[in-house]
Amino acid sequence: HMDRFPMWLREQRGLAFSSVQAVLATTREFFGWLSLRGKVLSDPSVYLRLRAGANDKPLLEPPLSELQVASIFEGLPKANVIQLRDAVLIDLLYSAGLRLSEAFILDLRHVDMDARVLYVTSAKGGQPRDIPIVRGLYSALADYLALRRDLLRGPDHGALLLATTGRRLSKPSVHRLMVKLSKRHGQRIHANLFRHSIAVHLLRGGADIRYIQQFLGHELLETTKIYLRLVPTDIEQAYRKAMPEFVVGP
Repeated sequence: HMDRFPMWLREQRGLAFSSVQAVLATTREFFGWLSLRGKVLSDPSVYLRLRAGANDKPLLEPPLSELQVASIFEGLPKANVIQLRDAVLIDLLYSAGLRLSEAFILDLRHVDMDARVLYVTSAKGGQPRDIPIVRGLYSALADYLALRRDLLRGPDHGALLLATTGRRLSKPSVHRLMVKLSKRHGQRIHANLFRHSIAVHLLRGGADIRYIQQFLGHELLETTKIYLRLVPTDIEQAYRKAMPEFVVGP
């Protein structure tokens, strides 16, 4: 309840963040007073966040639906190595939940096709993690890796995703791809939208929020909680899974 209190103040009472800070400060003083006088066994207000957190940031834009994601994947052409590379990139952003910066720095050594594991290195302060290579991503990688050498223009330095210059893929190429997808599907599509969408889809499917935290590479669970605000009907269940109640006393 204490952990959800700031969100309730913001969303149900409509208080500004500065007002929430004032309320939380008063709440901590009150519980501190109770604790000093032995009125409570422990001070629950120590878990209150007085700094801006995930719940104080603007809501993320609505995620893609499962049907929209399926339509995007079905519409991806795979006639040449560039198109196969683009398909791998989209799959990495969605099926593996990677940040675009994490996809850029992937090397061949980070992909274990035998064990079907993707070794993701730290990016943007995120946590290194191992991601299972699901069937769709496995097929996309296998098709692309069979032709990847066609993109080389000199020594192979081991980058997984290559541009037409033979160098590591960069933002301009991805931007052009996202513009094409946006025009094709009649809505704004960008790289992070796939990562946000898989997080919401996992939540809707009943995945534990701590699994999603690990999957996305968030250092703090607080960062992952922003996705709870996009699936309000699952908030109670997700919180109970992530933060089980402990009964004090008989």
